[in-house]
Amino acid sequence: MVQTVEKEGLGWGNKTLSELLEIKEKLYQEGGYYFGLKDLPLSTQDPMKLELLHSRLLSAAIAGRETTRMVSASPQVREVAELAVALYTPEGDCILQSTGIIIHIPLMGQVIQWMIKHNYEDEGIQDGDCYTSNDCAIAGMHSADIYDIQPIFHGDKLIGWVGCVIMEAEIGALSPGCMPCGATERFVDGIKFTAEKSAANDVHLKSFERRVRYGLRNPDLFLLDRKGALAADIKVRREISRIIEDFGIDYYM
Repeated sequence: MVQTVEKEGLGWGNKTLSELLEIKEKLYQEGGYYFGLKDLPLSTQDPMKLELLHSRLLSAAIAGRETTRMVSASPQVREVAELAVALYTPEGDCILQSTGIIIHIPLMGQVIQWMIKHNYEDEGIQDGDCYTSNDCAIAGMHSADIYDIQPIFHGDKLIGWVGCVIMEAEIGALSPGCMPCGATERFVDGIKFTAEKSAANDVHLKSFERRVRYGLRNPDLFLLDRKGALAADIKVRREISRIIEDFGIDYYM
């Protein structure tokens, strides 16, 4: 008899990300409350502790956004500040966001959930990976909005995601600019990243950089923004580690 061994999931409690997403949706459908939480016990028990946790997380997201502005220094990021950073649960629900453009915050979460539903976990999600997406067929406003999303690990368990969105000034479409009027269908809408891995071990893949170099009119600014976004994600991940040291992983989760 052949014995099958269940694969241990990346998620909390050794569950797969698909299982966590399914549990979350089931609890909401059954009870009408997010995760079935009609009351918030942590808030009742010690509201000041919860507020301190929230302020630490919010400060991390805002600091990540400002890190992007300093690292990239492209006009679109440094001067226009067309960007935002957000923190997500393992299931892709937004916990909080930095200052900045807000319309993309739920959309980055939809990209995460799309990745979960398309079994990215089976392909292998590693600490230090980054996934880049601007394909509006998944989620997005238009192709110039680039999402750079990283998993957050505690040990070998994925405990959340951090994402940075930047609107690019040039996207390699039929005509130049961030909103090219000549693009009337997705096939002339510019370079596409369909939630693809763009970095490993916190370093951009050479294959990703080459595609950008040969797909855009001004690749240097685009790549500077990607480095800035990656720096923001890394900063938030590191601060999350410090927060967990202070509050404990069980309280954080």
